[in-house]
Amino acid sequence: MPWYIVSVITVCCFWFVSIVLAQFDEDYVLYWAVGLLYPVFKVILYPIRAANNYNNNKRYYEEHGISKVQYIFGKRVYKK
Repeated sequence: MPWYIVSVITVCCFWFVSIVLAQFDEDYVLYWAVGLLYPVFKVILYPIRAANNYNNNKRYYEEHGISKVQYIFGKRVYKK
């Protein structure tokens, strides 16, 4: 997908979320605008990112005996 389409989608999503947050409490909009919600979302969405990374390198992790659940909970391949 071209970079400009991704940029437009990102800006529209950011704008939409800020409008939705403004309906509940204006303090959330301030946190959203300052970027304080980013660490919260990063932690909450970690399992999805880890599962996607596991799926991209599934053969490698299966050769080393690591299942998807183990990978999500932090087990990695360590070279000796």
